[in-house]
Amino acid sequence: MGIGASAIYEEAFALTYHVPGITYHDVENMPVWERRALFNLLIKQRKLEDQQVKEAQHGAQDGGADLLRMPMPGEAYGKTDMEKLGPPQTVARYLKGEQMRQERAAQEKK
Repeated sequence: MGIGASAIYEEAFALTYHVPGITYHDVENMPVWERRALFNLLIKQRKLEDQQVKEAQHGAQDGGADLLRMPMPGEAYGKTDMEKLGPPQTVARYLKGEQMRQERAAQEKK
């Protein structure tokens, strides 16, 4: 068993383990070019996934960690958004007015 045989077994293991629906028998009966092409696609996919993980970790270190934090109860929008909306009574009046305008528009179309 030389280096070539070892590579064949590594490719067969990687393809059967990481690609759903491919069995060892399928890999064994594949032409060499097809097996190598699938193996290279698998390697590219893994490299892309690793790169995306590193970018996500880098973004989290740069202050993006706040985006991953779950909101506390009553904190659905965040303080600045709630300040823009105003007190709940103002928001309720605005929404009621919008509802009334939509109802009038629907009645006028009839």
